[in-house]
Amino acid sequence: MKNLFIIGLTAILAAVVSFTGCEPIENSSQIPQTNEAKIEAAKGELAIPAETDRDLDLPTVLNGVAISWASSDEAVISSAGHVTRQLYDTSATLTAKLALGGASDTKEFDVIVTAAENTSQTNEEKIEAAKNELAIPAETDRDLDLPAVLNGVAISWASSDESVISSAGRVTRGLYDAAVILTATLALGSASDTKEFDVTVTAAEIEVVVEEAAELVDVQWYLPPQTFPAPIGSPRYYVIDLIYSGENVIFDFTVDKGSVYVGMPTIGPEWCTLYKSMSVHSGTKETVSWHNGELDGNLINIDTAFIEILLRAEGNIIGYAVIEVLKKPEASSIPYGAIVLKSVLFPQLDGEYQRVSEGYVKTAIEKVKAEANTINALPLPIEEEAELVELSYWHLSSGVRNNRIAMIYTGENVVFDCSITNGYLISYIPLITKTDYDLKNALLYSGNVISWQPLSIGSYDFIEVIVKSEENIIGYAVIGVDFKNLSNYSANIFKSVLFPQLNGVYQNVNEKYLKKQTEKIKDVNK
Repeated sequence: MKNLFIIGLTAILAAVVSFTGCEPIENSSQIPQTNEAKIEAAKGELAIPAETDRDLDLPTVLNGVAISWASSDEAVISSAGHVTRQLYDTSATLTAKLALGGASDTKEFDVIVTAAENTSQTNEEKIEAAKNELAIPAETDRDLDLPAVLNGVAISWASSDESVISSAGRVTRGLYDAAVILTATLALGSASDTKEFDVTVTAAEIEVVVEEAAELVDVQWYLPPQTFPAPIGSPRYYVIDLIYSGENVIFDFTVDKGSVYVGMPTIGPEWCTLYKSMSVHSGTKETVSWHNGELDGNLINIDTAFIEILLRAEGNIIGYAVIEVLKKPEASSIPYGAIVLKSVLFPQLDGEYQRVSEGYVKTAIEKVKAEANTINALPLPIEEEAELVELSYWHLSSGVRNNRIAMIYTGENVVFDCSITNGYLISYIPLITKTDYDLKNALLYSGNVISWQPLSIGSYDFIEVIVKSEENIIGYAVIGVDFKNLSNYSANIFKSVLFPQLNGVYQNVNEKYLKKQTEKIKDVNK
């Protein structure tokens, strides 16, 4: 019975195979491969040496796949595999292109051709040649590629500061520019030599928060009363008061012409040590004086000088100021004028000092000085005396008298930009019906009136009036106001000029030039 079942099953399977027309598959390798698969298989099998000192056997066919060759340097390894050894180890890239039917692919090989034996050049000469060829940048803000071999000469590296540039060339930028010495040791056989490179890693870019127009220092002209007017050839002084105060704040002074010393001019430079650079602690309440003399005490003729001041606290730069001293015309009773060109503070953020680099501040200071020199070199605008404002008096019901200033110059689109140094301006537009108190600045039109209110009895103040038309500066006036008491005060117009049009075109009057002019006038009339 069992035998009959097996025979019957065999007959059924044979019938199924016969009915479907199929034949049993004896081996999976009989499945046909695509051209791409054949190329991939040949690509995996294809290999050549990574280093050679002789010609290479570059196959042109592998497992039915055609291969063609290309070389990155035919002078070292040709596309036919011919090798030409050089004086030094030399690399070339061989590219194999595998193709079958319409399919293709490539494979690259980096091959080093070892140097030919050269009995005419010693190891020392090879090292010297490599040493002359070796070079790296003198300044960087990124990692360096430090070669480990050059023309067959081995090179090892050492850094004077691994935290800035590692011996592998990794660069870590800090808050300030940093100088590092990299030393390369070149060796071949028993011979060796070294070469040093001075490399500067530039400071990382940082965003600095700046407080402009900070009150850090003040300058004022000083001349002992007994010597006024000053004899020709006598010393000229400027007193620099240290206004900004804070714990552990240091003022670092640097002057390019003349000299500075600690103390009032009454002491006299002959009794003090003169400096080109010096540091003063804010807590000492000292006064710093500048005068037109060099360190040997000899007076010199100075047309312009710059005083740079850096403020430091706990090793951090927290601000800076730039003062310009300019020689005035010979007719002036005070021979020099001084102005604070820039006064900047770097405020703390979240109770921490900002990390401001020396390079950042030095660049900012040089820019300020360059702008000042540019303005000094410009031709002076033509100006003519003109009645821009008029002084009058007004009695309020309280009995307190305010000095009134009327804007009387008329012209198309003319505005008067008024500002007061210490006191306040009171604007009446129209008269008395509307009063705006505590104004430091006011924009007015022709015919408008402004009054001033002193900060305190006994104070002296200045009012500046800049006249503009269509954003062009066309004139200015400087007014001094002296408030001795409620019944005794005075006002004087020290200067009132117009910049007339030339050939129907407004003159190009720079705001910084105008600032210098007004500061000079105020300086003389303090």
